[in-house]
Order: sequence, then C-alpha cells, then structure tokens
Amino acid sequence: MSRITCVVDHETQSGCKVADRDAGVRIVFPNNLSNCLSVLGDRPGALKVIQEAVEIRRRLAESNPARYEPDLATSLDNLTFLQREG
Repeated sequence: MSRITCVVDHETQSGCKVADRDAGVRIVFPNNLSNCLSVLGDRPGALKVIQEAVEIRRRLAESNPARYEPDLATSLDNLTFLQREG
C-alpha cells in the first residue's frame, strides 16, 4: 500500500507544483488510489480516499458543471460500489 501512495504522491508533484496543475487532472490520482486500495483489501482506506475525491469533484462541478459533472458521476459510482461491498 505504501508503494501505491508513493506513486500517487510522486505523480501529483512530478514536473510541476501541484498548485499549477489542473485540479481535474490531480483528482484522477485519488480516484485511482481508491480503486487500488479496494483491490488490495483496504476498504476503509479506499472509502476515505473516494469520499475526498467526491468532495473535491463536487466543488469543481459547481464551478464548471459541463466539464466536471461526468467525473463527479464516476466518483459517485465508485463510492456507491465501495459502500455496497461492506
């Protein structure tokens, strides 16, 4: 699990500052991390990460619905899946 977290941390910081990157692109990493944690059996960790991703994507969708609502829908679908697994 720590390797995955390191990869995600590295990816969000590689080549530029996180603040300079597009928030929609940055949010892909936590979404993918949640999927990986779920596969590894860390359901509580996966739920925490995907809930954070949903919160961020909700804020993005409020400011630009056309661009971010499809991503929000994906995160909500992932959240629903993890909640059903429990």
